[in-house]
Amino acid sequence: MENKKLKKIKLNYLDIRIIECREPLVNLSDYDFVLEPVYFIENGWGEEKMYLREGVAKKLEETQKFLPVGCKFKIFDAFRSIQTQKKIYDDYKNKLKIKHPELRGEELEKAVQEFVVLPKLTKEAPPRHNTGGAVDLTIVDEKGKELDMGTSFDHFGEEASLEYFFQFDNYQGMATENLEKIKENRKSLNLLMSRAGFSVYQNEWWHWEMGTQFRAFSCDLKYAKYGSADLLD
Repeated sequence: MENKKLKKIKLNYLDIRIIECREPLVNLSDYDFVLEPVYFIENGWGEEKMYLREGVAKKLEETQKFLPVGCKFKIFDAFRSIQTQKKIYDDYKNKLKIKHPELRGEELEKAVQEFVVLPKLTKEAPPRHNTGGAVDLTIVDEKGKELDMGTSFDHFGEEASLEYFFQFDNYQGMATENLEKIKENRKSLNLLMSRAGFSVYQNEWWHWEMGTQFRAFSCDLKYAKYGSADLLD
């Protein structure tokens, strides 16, 4: 008989059942966050307004109170429509084709999906940002400057992995104090968000989730409460 641990390893997070709670999306402009809708600003994709499920927005609002005085969350991306998800997926796929022309077919699709989820609208397995339960963020200081996390938002490379810099005592000639500051900032963000009930996507230090299939899978919960927010109406 196959043991439970092995079964769990084989289980994909998209196999987690969704029991939709029908919690509404809320406009993040009504909260005291710094908003920078990157995909809209740079490409005109999606909307200028940003939305999250109400419970997620409120939890972020509560969590922000534990940041150092003057600091705030800066949000780059939140809810995404399927149309926006497709544009992001296709754009990254085209960039990978140019950078790695040797990638073809399933190998190319797999490489794309390390950072961008397939743009499929389904009740059983919606893209994570499409649920309204996923958010991309960082921390800014009292002057609005982003804390140094070692990479920019949407850096598609191994350096974006949450734990990447912790393996180094020295890194490519970087000053020791700068490297240690990156580690400190990532550790602080991780502790703060984890204690608040969010799960991080390990390949992207900025990506956090609550109420989603991925969150349920990460915490061994029986079901997720957020399905596609596009299907709430």
